[in-house]
Amino acid sequence: MPKLVAAAKGFAAGEEGATLVEYSLLVALLAAASIAVLYGLGQEVQYIFGSSNTAVSSANNVITTAS
Repeated sequence: MPKLVAAAKGFAAGEEGATLVEYSLLVALLAAASIAVLYGLGQEVQYIFGSSNTAVSSANNVITTAS
């Protein structure tokens, strides 16, 4: 029985489990931040491509009607 109590105390005093949880939370936070940044950049890139598509389409219409 004393060995069991000593093992339980050693397990409770160990920081390996806490470190694993901390690293897991850090990875989850980094993943969430990365997703948010990439989503924001994706929206901006979509707007830029949409604007350039409109400009090229307008230029194409001017060229084809002038011919």
